Amino acid sequence: MKKEIRKVSKKESAISALILTVLVGIAIGVFIGQFQFNPAVISHQDLVNREKKTDVSVSQPDPKTAISLPQGMKPMTPSEVFTPATLFEKINGKAELYLSAGFKQLHCQRIQSDHDPELWMEVFIYEMETASNAFSVFSMQRRDGGKPTELSEFSYQTENAFFVAQGTFYLEIIGSQVNPEMKQLIISFLKHFIKNTGSDNAAFSEISLFPDTCSDPNQISMIPSNAFGFDKLDNVYTSRCMVNGKELMIFLSNRGSSENARKLADEYGTFLKTFGGTEVLLNPKHGDSRLIEIFGSYELFFTSGRYLLGVHEAGSQDAAEAMASTLYNGVGEATQ
Repeated sequence: MKKEIRKVSKKESAISALILTVLVGIAIGVFIGQFQFNPAVISHQDLVNREKKTDVSVSQPDPKTAISLPQGMKPMTPSEVFTPATLFEKINGKAELYLSAGFKQLHCQRIQSDHDPELWMEVFIYEMETASNAFSVFSMQRRDGGKPTELSEFSYQTENAFFVAQGTFYLEIIGSQVNPEMKQLIISFLKHFIKNTGSDNAAFSEISLFPDTCSDPNQISMIPSNAFGFDKLDNVYTSRCMVNGKELMIFLSNRGSSENARKLADEYGTFLKTFGGTEVLLNPKHGDSRLIEIFGSYELFFTSGRYLLGVHEAGSQDAAEAMASTLYNGVGEATQ
């Protein structure tokens, strides 16, 4: 008996092609990521090994580029300055992340203790256009397992390094050793820097709009561009929250006006549906909120004044709706 050959529908073909494209993109990203250099993940032994191969005789630093030092420290090498055009020379493979987030210049230098030449650190000071930009790279570069510090609201430490967002600056400080003396030297430098650098708390007004259950600074990030794969969605603050024992992400973006927020919401909905998303009936529905199911997760979003906000990739409709109610009643009222 001749078997009937089932024809593949155009919809099935499109979905298959999309999934294949995504998988290929992920594979390429993982492959490239293996070779990307990031100064913030240099181990103390890597620094020591590099030091043995480098001429570290101290020359007089240029006063225009010298990094201000507290008492008890001195330059180990001249300071270096990298601009948007030369940043790749220092952090090839990661430069684009900073450039897309309003990078202005990078100052870096090796600094050592006056009393113990074996205690030294490498300092990277990224100057960004705004405090929000500085927080963005701080949050996007956040390392797993970092421990918060009391130096500033946005700071944490790893085994031999400290990471801080302060005003329009993002700092990465990597020590040559792992011991209390090294830690204290880095802390002294950072306290000196923070004391002499202004902050811009008003730049983080968006963060204050998140519900209390989603306000942990260690769970908040700012995506500068191409958020959730949509090229028109930029400057998006996100936070990870727990709802009924399950983690999900909320987001918020200031679009400047209610008209811009509503327009972007419509465009985002169209974007999701273009890639296989399906509109789902909301119960209850708040304002202009919309719920779209895509690849087994739920995207719920709405506008409130000049803000576009919502829930990203919730695992269930119930979780998305529960979090959306909290957002609408809390964040929504505050943004009217």
